[in-house]
Amino acid sequence: NIWLQVFIILFLFKYIKVVVHTLSFLLYSPYKIPKDPTIRPEDVTVIVPTVSYFLQFRETLKTILANSPYQIIISTVGPEKGAIAERVCDDEYSRSRNKTTRMTVVSITEASKRKQILRAVQEVRTQITALADDHVFWGPMYLRSALAPFEDPKIGGVGTNKRVRRDPFEFSWANFLNFIACNYLERHNFECTASVNIDQGVFVLSGRTALYRTDIFQHPRFPNAWLKETWFFGLVGKDGGIGPDDDNCLTRFTIGVAKYNVWFQNSIESTMHTTLGQPGKFFQQMDRWLRTTWRSNSTSLFSDMTPWKVQPWSVYAVYLSSFVNIGLFYDLALLGSLWMAPTIWEIAQDETSKETAILILAVTLLLSKLIKPFPHFWRNPRDIIWIPGYILFGYYAGFIKLKALVTAYNVSWGTR
Repeated sequence: NIWLQVFIILFLFKYIKVVVHTLSFLLYSPYKIPKDPTIRPEDVTVIVPTVSYFLQFRETLKTILANSPYQIIISTVGPEKGAIAERVCDDEYSRSRNKTTRMTVVSITEASKRKQILRAVQEVRTQITALADDHVFWGPMYLRSALAPFEDPKIGGVGTNKRVRRDPFEFSWANFLNFIACNYLERHNFECTASVNIDQGVFVLSGRTALYRTDIFQHPRFPNAWLKETWFFGLVGKDGGIGPDDDNCLTRFTIGVAKYNVWFQNSIESTMHTTLGQPGKFFQQMDRWLRTTWRSNSTSLFSDMTPWKVQPWSVYAVYLSSFVNIGLFYDLALLGSLWMAPTIWEIAQDETSKETAILILAVTLLLSKLIKPFPHFWRNPRDIIWIPGYILFGYYAGFIKLKALVTAYNVSWGTR
């Protein structure tokens, strides 16, 4: 029966990944912090591109200083913002116990995260370059843990566990969006942890904080690939390149051009925190993230094509799955094809078997949606009350994803 065949294909496509990734996540082990490392915090320069200097930026500097890197470079825009950055850096440095880290401010004439990073890279003299957003917060052992994978000379880039700061629980739209943002990153952590443990496949080292070997930025092809990235046969981004998608571009360059492996370091020590889920801009951020998914994953598979050679499992479980992972429509297709498969019920000769099977599938769908956010619910048990809203929002996000597909030509930041 054709409907039975459709159901089996859809079910296996989804749940082979669910089972394998769950097992891989549970069996994952991060790199341990070595007792005598060859790469230390003093071998790291941290670049922070920014255009604002709020309290979060000050806290970012404070937590980075506490990790004692060799240098912190603030890359900003224009002389006025540069002067403000210097005052903030001097203020935070005077309060810090760390008196060995150098702090430098550079600026360019226009706001462009890619150009700001490229300008700052020219000042780097260390083996490792870390990129950090201006609203991320490191723990005291963060840098030592994030550097541990670089003991393997084949690894060129490292991403780390990300966690959104959870606001105190209350029944409000803002609190719900903060909860959704928490689980957006929780799902991201799960996927990266599971896939890297199978074939070292990480589709992106998040720009919130990522570490790279500095020689990647010194590759002769890097400036052109970085500043002139395009999509869809060169039509999207032809006038000045793509602005967002920078972390995807750098991850892809590290694997495909620089020929390094990448790693996702998921441990307590390597967990960085951030803020996310503000009602005023969260949906703009979702639009940008989902547009990036369509653009970057298609580029990886059909233009760069490196994943086919070095990450075969991730081709199926990460890249191809991202194209069909539209929850409402996929779940309806599963339920509908099972309902339309009469052969099963004819064999069973049981009037209640069809309804029972549909119920079992529905429960399976529900439970499988709670695997990735389970660590969040374990830490925040009161958020269990948001589960119905979480499921419904996931279905709504499918429409946002379709909207992102038809507006993938939009390469503006939206919120920067």
